[in-house]
Amino acid sequence: NMDLSAKHPEKSVAAQNLNFLKSGVDAKNGQLRLRNYILLGQKDKKPESNFKAKYVLKIPENSDLQIKNSFGKIYHSGETKKLSINAEFCTISLNHIKGISKIQTKYGELNIDGVEGNTGIKTERSNLTLKNFSGVFSIDTYYGEIQLVSPREVQNLTLNGDKSDIQLKQIPTRKYKINLSTNFGQIHISTEFGTPIKVKNTEQVFYNSAEKSSIKITNKSGNITLEKL
Repeated sequence: NMDLSAKHPEKSVAAQNLNFLKSGVDAKNGQLRLRNYILLGQKDKKPESNFKAKYVLKIPENSDLQIKNSFGKIYHSGETKKLSINAEFCTISLNHIKGISKIQTKYGELNIDGVEGNTGIKTERSNLTLKNFSGVFSIDTYYGEIQLVSPREVQNLTLNGDKSDIQLKQIPTRKYKINLSTNFGQIHISTEFGTPIKVKNTEQVFYNSAEKSSIKITNKSGNITLEKL
């Protein structure tokens, strides 16, 4: 299902501008590509309306899904063979996803509730909330608020932050080898984890070194908070 619309204080202008908004569907080599774009002639003036394209798609579980979007919203749930999202100025909501996932976002917000598989996340000037997650995770963040909440069965999670505020909530710490480190920042933990080790401008915390499943977080010029379960 696809819906194209234009918004302007004058309905006649919106109706006229809507003629410039086009959509395309290309099928080649087993791949289906959907896109929307603005098509202007040499004498046409720049449209004054705000355009909106809404897609509602259902895809088979064993398919690859690639999404690229700017200035909008993305909602996705369910299992895919491979999921790839590249977004700017977007709010992204992902629920109960499975498979291989690669997600990149700039100047937006990423909310994930329920994920299982191999997941790579890269955020820039974006906030991230990750809840109820299982599998292997590689996360890179630059300048944002990061919340990791209620992991289920994590084998390995590595997070490299830069100028980020990182919070870990409802973490069953006895299940994981935990390695926290921040440069030019602070680590906030409860007394049961001891006192952070301080070496020059770096604070570190090591906990449960014998466990196989691990959570490793490093940060630059930002804080790390591990709340008591």
